[in-house]
Amino acid sequence: MNLSYHQLTQTINRLLKLQPGMVTTDTNLKDELGLTDWELTLLVNQLERKYHIEFQEQEVQKLQTVEALVRTMKFS
Repeated sequence: MNLSYHQLTQTINRLLKLQPGMVTTDTNLKDELGLTDWELTLLVNQLERKYHIEFQEQEVQKLQTVEALVRTMKFS
């Protein structure tokens, strides 16, 4: 998958209804954005539908940052 960090951060901003620029590659999904495990799973489900990819459940629980999310998506 050829997805840039910029594209993904824009998508996350839109999906979570955040201000533009709030999400960067270093943003911690749980600590900084306050996502619960359930909300992270919902976000990943939305990304799977949008980008036609599939995450393994054990990968989702390990995700900490947007950068980790992009790396995981590139190998899905």
